[in-house]
Amino acid sequence: MCSPTAATVGMMAVGAGTQAMGARNQAKVARDQAEQEEATLRYQAQVDENNAQIAEWQWQDAIRQGQRQEQDLRLQSSQLRSRQRVGMATNGVAMDSDTVIDVLTTTDYLTERDVLTVQNNALRSAWGYELQSTSFKDDAVAQRYGASRAGANAASISPSSAITSSLLGSAGAVAPTLHRMYRDGSFSNDAGGALNKAGSGVTLYGLKRR
Repeated sequence: MCSPTAATVGMMAVGAGTQAMGARNQAKVARDQAEQEEATLRYQAQVDENNAQIAEWQWQDAIRQGQRQEQDLRLQSSQLRSRQRVGMATNGVAMDSDTVIDVLTTTDYLTERDVLTVQNNALRSAWGYELQSTSFKDDAVAQRYGASRAGANAASISPSSAITSSLLGSAGAVAPTLHRMYRDGSFSNDAGGALNKAGSGVTLYGLKRR
């Protein structure tokens, strides 16, 4: 049966080992969480960049649609003017009369009014898509910055270093107790003999035997 002193030392060792493994597990969990955060942020950044590209395509499409509508309106206006001129000429109206000028001027005015409406609608739509694209780009930059920070955090976490730090901390905590036990003669003769054989250079958790 082991002595009370041996049992105490054994319990200290077990406690130190358990604490060290706990520190390792906590460090591993923290590193895994940081790596997961980095992956999530990089994925979201890619999604934002894709959405920014889509918004740019929609912006360009809105401009092209406005241009096509404007062309269609001007073509329709030109065709209408031709029909109006033919109709009035058929009815014997002089082409330089005020009536012809008024009709054609009104047609031109209405056409330009409709063209301006189409242009404004296209620009308004394109502007909305441009704002969306800019917002997505800004979000992507922020997400990638956060991912870089999370990656750096993950790289700085070392489970093995956590074990070392924990053991060193435990050694510093129990060293005074072991030293006092040795000084007070709490160790068995065999334990004391073993320490004596090791010579004056033997250390107990960092403290030299006196």
